[in-house]
Amino acid sequence: MGHLSRLDAYTCAYCDDKIKIKDKCRIGREVNLITKSQPDGSSGLAMAPVVVGNGCWIATGSCIRPGVTLGHYTTVGAESVVIENTEPFSIVAGNPAKVIKKAIIECSDSNNSAIRFD
Repeated sequence: MGHLSRLDAYTCAYCDDKIKIKDKCRIGREVNLITKSQPDGSSGLAMAPVVVGNGCWIATGSCIRPGVTLGHYTTVGAESVVIENTEPFSIVAGNPAKVIKKAIIECSDSNNSAIRFD
């Protein structure tokens, strides 16, 4: 788990495979990070790592499924089920989670930057 990252109460990390939580992440109450599941139509179990990029916020009651990588600074809405990788600076929510907004970072020549959401 990375520097300044935090897991809130009743969060479960099912570590049948690797889970990597990078720096400055906030993982809310009752979140499930899952690395093993039974694929559709299969009798065996599939395992895959979960990666949470820098600065991610995963809200209460969400579930991150096996093989998912959350891009840096992704926000996951409460009670969401993330089954696919996210791009950096995305806001996702729902079951299954879909992109609601994506931050656009604009940099000018004077080294000032602004963040807006599309």
